[in-house]
Amino acid sequence: MLKKKIEKINISLYLFFAYLLVIIAPSGELSILSIIIFLLSRFIIGNCFALTYLSQSNQVFRIEKLKYWFLFLLGLILGSIVLFLVNETFSNSDLNNWAWKIIYLFNLILIFATFMFFFKNEYFKLDTINQLLIDNTKKYKAVKLLQIIHLLIPFFSFVLFASSEWLPKFSNPNNMQFLQYDFVFLFLTIMLTIFIIPLSNLIGKKQSIKFFFITSIVISFCCIFFEHSSSYSIDLAKLFLSLFSSFSLCLFVIEFDRQKLKNELFKFNSFNLITSTLIIIIPMIFYAFLNFSISYNVLYLLFTIIMTISYISHIYGKR
Repeated sequence: MLKKKIEKINISLYLFFAYLLVIIAPSGELSILSIIIFLLSRFIIGNCFALTYLSQSNQVFRIEKLKYWFLFLLGLILGSIVLFLVNETFSNSDLNNWAWKIIYLFNLILIFATFMFFFKNEYFKLDTINQLLIDNTKKYKAVKLLQIIHLLIPFFSFVLFASSEWLPKFSNPNNMQFLQYDFVFLFLTIMLTIFIIPLSNLIGKKQSIKFFFITSIVISFCCIFFEHSSSYSIDLAKLFLSLFSSFSLCLFVIEFDRQKLKNELFKFNSFNLITSTLIIIIPMIFYAFLNFSISYNVLYLLFTIIMTISYISHIYGKR
C-alpha cells in the first residue's frame, strides 16, 4: 500500500503545503526558524516546478510551446497586479510584520482552486522520470546548451519587470529610468511573441531563426558605437530589450518545436541551466544597479556576445 503511494504524487498538494509553510511561519522579527521554513518552502516549490517540466502527461504546456510562455507572462502580470494592490493597501510597518504573507495566501488560494477544478486526479508517476533518465543517459555536447543561452535576455527583462516597483528606489539615481521597466514593455514582448511565431511558421523556421539571430546581433552591435545619454536613448534600450526578449522566446519555441519532443532530458537540463545561471547572477546584477551607473554600450555589447555565441552554437550544432 505504501509503495503505491510513493509511485505517484500530486504536485499541486506539495505546492499547497509549501506555501502553507510560509503562512504559518512566525511573523515579526526574522528568526532562524523563519529562515529555515522559508528555505524549505522555496526548495519544495522549485522541485515541484522542475518535476512539471519532466512530466510526460502534459504535452500541451511544455516549455517549448507558446502556450507555456503565454501563461508564464500572464502570471507575471497577475503577480504584479497583486503586489501593487498589497503595496498600496498596507503600510510599510504592516508589510514588514505580516502583510507580506498575503502574496503567499493568494498563491495558496490559486493553487487550491486549480487543484480542485483541474488537477484533483492528476498524478505524476515517479517511474516516468526514472525511465526518462535511463533512456537518456547519452551525454550532450556543451555547444547544445549554448544554443539557448539567449534565454538570459528575456529572463533578465522579466526580472526587471518584477522588481520595477522597488529596485529603482534603492538603485543609483542614474539607473532609475532604465529600471522602471513598465508593463508596456512586457506587453510588447507578449504581443510580438504571439504574432511572430505563427508568421515564422509561414515564412519558414530556418529562415526565421537566421533572421532573429542576425537582426539582434546587427542592432545590438550598431548600438555599441552610439552615445546613450538622453532619456530617449534609455527608452530605446528598453524597447530593444523587449524586442530581443521576444526574438529569444521565438527562437526557443521554434528550435525546440523542431525536435518533436525528442531529447526531453536535454531540454530539461538546458532550461534549468539557464534559470540556475540567472539565479546566480541576479544578486550581482542588483549590486551593480545599486552601486554603479549603467553603461548602455556595455549592455549592448553583452547582448551582442550572447546572441553571437548562441548563433555560432546553433550553426555548429547542426554539423
